[in-house]
Amino acid sequence: ISFTFAAGQDSHGPGPARNPYIAVWIEDTNEELVSTVSLWHLQQNERWLGELKRWYTVSGGYETNTSATKVAGSYTVKWDGVGREGTRVAAGEYFVCIEAAREHGPYGLIREPITLGTQPLQKTLTAVEELTAASVTYTV
Repeated sequence: ISFTFAAGQDSHGPGPARNPYIAVWIEDTNEELVSTVSLWHLQQNERWLGELKRWYTVSGGYETNTSATKVAGSYTVKWDGVGREGTRVAAGEYFVCIEAAREHGPYGLIREPITLGTQPLQKTLTAVEELTAASVTYTV
């Protein structure tokens, strides 16, 4: 899963844009969390974690797969195809989700369907707000 985060204008005034909180996860068709692929936030302060509204709702706000926030840029994160239970997920329909929230900045959520199965997949996702590009590549 690849995406580009391009920070726009901060409403807190001049100076560098604050690093975003970003969550990347997979949901099933029942809108249940399958796996959090990546979660970037200020680990010493979970006060703002709820700003990742959709991820926070589907995950219950708890996940151990975290790292620090990162500056604007292009990133790739990999999902191993394993669900929360620790086993490989079945072929079928899923949603790939990328969410970004930034203090004094806009909020963006990409949530698009994908089909995992016996065929490779290359899909460009629709950009929103500061998530200016995103794509999914699935290899069999």
